[in-house]
Amino acid sequence: MSAHWIHVVAAWGLVVAGFGGLTLGAALRHRVAARRLRELERSPRRVA
Repeated sequence: MSAHWIHVVAAWGLVVAGFGGLTLGAALRHRVAARRLRELERSPRRVA
């Protein structure tokens, strides 16, 4: 394997890891938002 292909594979690996991290972060934020929405829907509404 030439040095060129090593760099190409490393670059793609970094891209996959980066997008994987973004996907994981979005999934965690979604879980937190869904939990918060359930809490808000359960709480009694306050009318001013």
